[in-house]
Amino acid sequence: MNNEQIKPKAGDVVICTGGKEIGQMACLGGMVGSEKEEWHMCYNFNAFNDGNVVSCSGGMSYTIPTEELIATGRTRLATFWKWKDGIAGAGNGERYQEEVTLWEYQSEKAHIVYPAMSVKDILYRKSLNFDSSIFTPEDDSSGSRYEPMRGDYVFTNLEFPPKFGSRNYRDSAGETLFSAAQYFRSVYLSEEQSGNVYGYKFIVTVDASAFTAFKTEEELNAFIDAYKLTKVKREKDDGYLLVPNMEPSSWSQVHWKKLNDLAA
Repeated sequence: MNNEQIKPKAGDVVICTGGKEIGQMACLGGMVGSEKEEWHMCYNFNAFNDGNVVSCSGGMSYTIPTEELIATGRTRLATFWKWKDGIAGAGNGERYQEEVTLWEYQSEKAHIVYPAMSVKDILYRKSLNFDSSIFTPEDDSSGSRYEPMRGDYVFTNLEFPPKFGSRNYRDSAGETLFSAAQYFRSVYLSEEQSGNVYGYKFIVTVDASAFTAFKTEEELNAFIDAYKLTKVKREKDDGYLLVPNMEPSSWSQVHWKKLNDLAA
């Protein structure tokens, strides 16, 4: 069966390839087996599917014309839930997976950071992994302590060797930025002229979640340079966007700064 013969159906999955929801997956809700001129589409879905009806809840949802769904020639393994043995009741839901048709949808309004991409490129982007673990320096037997850095940026407050017990050393900042790029999240930078109650003047958030903050512009610039971020002025206010870089090989390399010589 060619793509022109395939019709959208309830339970099919849609990937957004442009606009505000770029990279997100949605599910089509409705009666199974019905053909419609428009579909209710729900992102970040938790979908009930008993073979007769698909009811979606979760994230943002809206209705789109069937003609705006583009066949991709791909399928996707989707997770649904239903009542076990058809009996509704607390604790009687069961999850299962089903291979469904994958459709493409591209919003007319462009994303503020990320350009439209192909389905292939988005799926590849989501398959990439970032190893955030870092190697500790060998103990130089002098009792010195070290802190990990990228360029001039100290990306964790953990020291080596640890003062108390064993610790897991990883680049959590790099991990967050890589994930933001991978899933098309926006990284915002705002400036408080007089600083907040803790003295932090530059505040960085990922979407609406707090990420990190800096007291001086020098500290901020060290962070931007370490991860090779691109600073872009926002049109609506005095803030900025920090466009994340998904190529860790281009970031400043990890090195360890000696803090002191405890044996001295």
